[in-house]
Amino acid sequence: MLRTVRAILKNDSADLWTELGIGGGIALLTALVVVIALMLAGGPVAAANVPSIVWGVFAGIGCVVILVIGVLRMTAVFPMLLLFPVTRRAAVAGECATVVLHALAVEAIIAVFGPFVFLLCGQVSVLPGLLARVPWWGWLLGPLPPLAAVLLALFCGGVIARFGRRGGWFLYFFFLVPCWFASPIIDWFEQLALSPAQLRALLAAAAAAVVLLPLVGLRWLLRAAVQ
Repeated sequence: MLRTVRAILKNDSADLWTELGIGGGIALLTALVVVIALMLAGGPVAAANVPSIVWGVFAGIGCVVILVIGVLRMTAVFPMLLLFPVTRRAAVAGECATVVLHALAVEAIIAVFGPFVFLLCGQVSVLPGLLARVPWWGWLLGPLPPLAAVLLALFCGGVIARFGRRGGWFLYFFFLVPCWFASPIIDWFEQLALSPAQLRALLAAAAAAVVLLPLVGLRWLLRAAVQ
């Protein structure tokens, strides 16, 4: 199986530059629009915060790119791999490894790009103080995007493998509904914050879903006839 995983990684490496190019282009355009809007509205104060804003925009869009990479890998590439003499376990392992490596590449670029922006803006002296204000747990968040991408990829890939086009529509509305009802959901969370017992119950249910849904997706990927 390791030989197959290495072959999948080698084959998928060509897509990394496309993913980085598309994600980087979207991040640059978004950062440019945000910076122009803030400078027009806020003047010198906003101009002083340009490096932090650009770095934050890149980090946010980088996380989105990582999640999209994971979902597309398991929903589009995995079914194609099954057309070749590859076992399901090797195909799943290979695509999960691809998602993790590509996610780490995106995170490495974000980590290098941030100080580069501060250097271009002549604010390198501000960077040590900014990093010093990051809490200790903030440095532990680095592995979360790759892990979240793998878990989301397993769930989405399993739904597509089990239900085909109907599963695709389900996922579409699954991600769209929170956008439609963002304001009521935020109000509901604010009310939950006032009730510690309900908040703990919600967090426990969310933790169970994070564990169980990818396991269900993995079971479908390994056993269901891909539609």
